[in-house]
Amino acid sequence: MKTSHLNVALTPLLLAMAVGQAYAVDITRSGANGAPGVRGTTDDAPGNPGGAGSAVRHRVATSDASSRLTLNGGHGGYGSAAGTGQAAPVEGTPGGAGGAGGEARGRLSAGRVTGNVAAEVNVRGGNGGNGGSACCNPWGTAPSGAGGAAAGTATAATGNGNTRVQVRATGGTGGEVADGGAAFARGTSVAINGVATGDVLAVGGNAGAPYDPPGPWSLVHGSQGDATADLTVLGSGAASGRSAAAGRVATANLSVSSSGLVSGWSDASGRDATATLALRGAGGTGTSNATGLHATSSARAYTGGSAVVDLTALAQVDTFYGGASADVHVDSGYGMAATGSAAISGRALAGNVENAHGLNTARVTLLGTGTIVGASQARGADSIFTYEGSYTGYQLGGGEAQSFASGITRGSGDVTITALALGGKSMISDTTYPTKGGNASAVATGQSDSGRVTVTAEAHSYGGTQINSPFDSPQVHASARTTAGGGTSRAEARHASYDLYGEYSALAEASSVGSGGATAVATGINAGGGYGGTLESRATSGGGGMTITTSGRTWLLGADSEVTNAANVGGALYALPNVAGTNAVVSVATGLPSGADVAALLNDSPVLAAADARWIAAGAMAYSNVSQSLVLQSEVRYTFATGGGQHLLLGLFGAPGIASDDFSLDLSVSNDGVPVWTGFFSGSALTALMTDRLIDLGGFGAGMQNLSIAASWSATNQVASDYGFRYLLGVSPVPEPSTWLAMLLGLGTLVMVARRRRV
Repeated sequence: MKTSHLNVALTPLLLAMAVGQAYAVDITRSGANGAPGVRGTTDDAPGNPGGAGSAVRHRVATSDASSRLTLNGGHGGYGSAAGTGQAAPVEGTPGGAGGAGGEARGRLSAGRVTGNVAAEVNVRGGNGGNGGSACCNPWGTAPSGAGGAAAGTATAATGNGNTRVQVRATGGTGGEVADGGAAFARGTSVAINGVATGDVLAVGGNAGAPYDPPGPWSLVHGSQGDATADLTVLGSGAASGRSAAAGRVATANLSVSSSGLVSGWSDASGRDATATLALRGAGGTGTSNATGLHATSSARAYTGGSAVVDLTALAQVDTFYGGASADVHVDSGYGMAATGSAAISGRALAGNVENAHGLNTARVTLLGTGTIVGASQARGADSIFTYEGSYTGYQLGGGEAQSFASGITRGSGDVTITALALGGKSMISDTTYPTKGGNASAVATGQSDSGRVTVTAEAHSYGGTQINSPFDSPQVHASARTTAGGGTSRAEARHASYDLYGEYSALAEASSVGSGGATAVATGINAGGGYGGTLESRATSGGGGMTITTSGRTWLLGADSEVTNAANVGGALYALPNVAGTNAVVSVATGLPSGADVAALLNDSPVLAAADARWIAAGAMAYSNVSQSLVLQSEVRYTFATGGGQHLLLGLFGAPGIASDDFSLDLSVSNDGVPVWTGFFSGSALTALMTDRLIDLGGFGAGMQNLSIAASWSATNQVASDYGFRYLLGVSPVPEPSTWLAMLLGLGTLVMVARRRRV
């Protein structure tokens, strides 16, 4: 923050204040109360209205160090009852209306060129008077007076010193069945060279007592007054503030700016509640909280990255049919000139205090140059069903939940991001009047240059969402990415479906550069005995002129499943996955492996060990199936350059045992989308293929190659089965006769089988 701008803006105000009073200011003003209504002189005389309370308005400008202004609006008078009170009034004779409460409106401006400044304003609207009683009216009384409004504004400013501002505004209480008065509180605390603080509170006036008329009439009541609290704090040292509002429509806004550390707390509570927090400084902490039928909470921070930032946004629904939205956004030296690489963290929570059945959304966006930790959580309310008769029963489905979290750092810091969404449970056990559960979706992304990125997206759905376009629109999506060498990334997407007619759907994506590697895991949980679902994951790694992408898909009926993929370039080799007893596909790959690692792999594979090849990649694929499946696929894509006069070689080995006839493997190799080798294998043919076999994929011209190895698994009669194998991808000169002989001996009679496609 540039203090020169503050100087220019505040100089006229400070000069004007300097000629003000030189003594302490403490002013109190109260409006006169309205007169009560006078009863009539006859039995058929209507009641007379009560007088309105007097409004009170006052402004003060001072240069004193400590100032206070207190204003109270006058109360409205009671309306008189119908008749004289000596006998029963004539039927239909109305009572007198209650008087409205008086408004209280005050403004205090305190400023000095040098020295501390404190300004305090307290305003309260007058209460409304009750209406007088009428004869034979089912509503009982005449209209009551509304509570008076309250509006208070305070400004404290200094050139050299500290400032503190405090504002309290409370609307008047309404008369019986009448609305409360609105409240408005605004504060501004400015310290050009010093510490600035502030505290504002606005409370809408309470509604008058409700009236319960005799007979079938419904309860009659008024509304609480609206409330708005607004605070701005500007300083050069530490700066902090608190803004709170409670009312029918409640809005709390807080902005804190300084070249030092900043902190703040914003809270709104009402039928419609909105709380906002904005921090600007070297670093800061703060919380924004909103509670209501419709609750919106937003917390934002903009810093240079020289100090830690920690923000929280909470949004909670406290009654039926409402919705909550919580949002955190931090930019710490990312979109502006960075002054450091401090850690940042943020969390957003959208949920329910009681059962409420709208959509709850939580969102976190963290941008920085250091370590990042972020989490968002959205929770829908459980469904409700009560039956008390044709007119009094109600049925509410479970609430929906959406969670979004993102973290990006430009430095080498680690990034940990979590998005969790929990849909509301259904009361499916009530078979007579079943209620639907709530759906849930979660999206999480993370990125770092060379740090460790861990991203988790998880959703629990209780709604009966069914998949119309498999793999197109996953409800859970996790993405992790590193952009420089040395970084590692891991993305996990988990979706649990608890509905009898629901399906899970998840996508995990991870990418990295170099040896650190990328891992992507997608998990589907068929917790409610539903239709199963679809999963997809992708892992990409690049470096040294090579890019690898491993991917996998499953589509299972009525069962859990998992898809795992991992890739790195120049790093350690992956172990052969063991996924027995589950529904899973796995593909892992290492580009440009070390010669020592490859030699260790080939101890039991003499044909491959003797080949005249430079092995440029090593990978493994595995599968397991224990239920009915529609899709079980793995694929790995390699992009790399070759010189002229070279052949590509594929080595197959490392299978753990003899393959059964209970499943089959459709294995294919293509380059730039053109098939170069394909085969369909099972049982003994598959066992022979995966035992030390060398396959020449043919010669390729100089240039970029886009090679794909794809595996599609299928179980015979859906019998439980599992299998896995290793492979090597290599390049070699045009083979010598001895190399040709080794390959022919290795392939044997499988040459013809490998050419056969599945019918």
